[in-house]
Amino acid sequence: MQVIIQGDGINVRDELKEHIEKEIARLDKYYDRLIQADVVLEGHTHQKEARVRLELPRESLFASETSDKFEISIESAVDKLVEQLKRYKEKLRDS
Repeated sequence: MQVIIQGDGINVRDELKEHIEKEIARLDKYYDRLIQADVVLEGHTHQKEARVRLELPRESLFASETSDKFEISIESAVDKLVEQLKRYKEKLRDS
């Protein structure tokens, strides 16, 4: 899966990129046909937002989260995507 990381008005340091890639890699164990993950980070004084769009063969999933640290925001957004992937797989099985 391709991971694209962008900072909206911020410079994304290498350590944060590595953390994001590690978190996104968790999604592979829930669904092995992931195409691409687009991650956008936007930071303000006390609010760090992570938006993640996940491309699947038939649709896209989206999650965003805001906290006081980018690491926490990305972890929470990925947790939301895990739940969405589980529902997506159930929907595929039922159809």
